[in-house]
Amino acid sequence: MDEDFMEYELMPEDYALAESNGISKELLKQRFYKNGWNKAKATCQPVRRRTDRTKWLAIAEKNGINRGAFYERVRKGWVEEKAATEPLGKAVAKPGPKVKYPADMIELAEKNGIGAERFRDRVRSGWSYKNAATKPLDQKRIPADRRV
Repeated sequence: MDEDFMEYELMPEDYALAESNGISKELLKQRFYKNGWNKAKATCQPVRRRTDRTKWLAIAEKNGINRGAFYERVRKGWVEEKAATEPLGKAVAKPGPKVKYPADMIELAEKNGIGAERFRDRVRSGWSYKNAATKPLDQKRIPADRRV
């Protein structure tokens, strides 16, 4: 028989080898023909056994924990019992740090034609309060109809 043909077709000895390794005919065909595995890998790589978590999933759903949350917890290393019974935490948005800007500096900025938002942007960009409140706006960057 042609050796090239043997590489593109599963032979009876391949099925026998796969069966001895606990791989069914259907799985061997899928690995070789559909997934494009080579013969050695398709016939010898152990079958990945999945853990049956239906019991814990049912408990999780009774406790108001959805399937996705349960599996995400298990993926992160939680013990199945804890993943199925620990109540979901409330999602809390993490607020950024609240910064209060001196009112007198905001007033000074507004007297100099600099809006409060522009003042805050300047300070966030690293400007000192004094420079942010007193340095004139770059008139070239402001549209003509909005210039002071």
